[in-house]
Amino acid sequence: TIVVPPPPYKLEAFTMTFLTSTQLDQNKLVAATSSHLISFAQAAVPNLRTMSLNVDLSAPGNKRHLRSFRSTRDLQLQFASYTATFSGEIQLSDDSFEPTKSAVEEILIEAFSGRNLDAFILDELWANARITIGAIVIRGVNGEAVGRSKIYSPVNGKLQTPLTNRFTRAGVMFDISAKSFPVKITSLSIHTEATDSNVPVEVWIKIGSYVGHEQDESSWIPQNGGEPYILEQGMGLGRITPIPEDHFESFTIPAGQTIGVYITMSEDRAM
Repeated sequence: TIVVPPPPYKLEAFTMTFLTSTQLDQNKLVAATSSHLISFAQAAVPNLRTMSLNVDLSAPGNKRHLRSFRSTRDLQLQFASYTATFSGEIQLSDDSFEPTKSAVEEILIEAFSGRNLDAFILDELWANARITIGAIVIRGVNGEAVGRSKIYSPVNGKLQTPLTNRFTRAGVMFDISAKSFPVKITSLSIHTEATDSNVPVEVWIKIGSYVGHEQDESSWIPQNGGEPYILEQGMGLGRITPIPEDHFESFTIPAGQTIGVYITMSEDRAM
């Protein structure tokens, strides 16, 4: 039996803007973006047959200088902005899975956050880059929009609070809210008095704010399969003790939503 694949889906032209200190090459950019994005698309779309991308890369513009003085050395880096306009096609092998808005957004979040964002910028583009991705629209054979993402500006970085508080509890609850873009949490660190090895720490999350649910265990979802993370070494007062990213069960806060977080020492120690 000859299986005829469905008509291809069209990727409506979308843009990526880059601010980078490295000169971008059109061929390298399309190869890097294709290989990076296709690997995540294949994991999320089991019947993906082929995916092709074309790119039109602008000349560098809006050059900026960043100057850093270290001792007697003057280090100056020049950054330039680029706009890359992508288009392409997606060919599925059958009708068992079709693109949706949520599927497109999930692929972008997974491909361009945390270590995956690092891999794309540093390993594949060989650049220090800041990226904004325009809305991606996938259209069917009749031109209807079957999948759409929001404008997406991935930022990979750390947020650290002061370490000046007094130690009064073995746990802490707080909220993380995402505004215009989804936020993926790939690791957490704690401030603890512990300095010994094999420090157990539990992480729980809940949909929505923790406020009003401090005593309601049924509202919370345990991370790491309900088992505590075992931290190799407590760093003690005045230093953060991280939960290693390669052990951490990451979670994503959708745009416009809030996630409550509860971190607690499995043993009665202060943090």
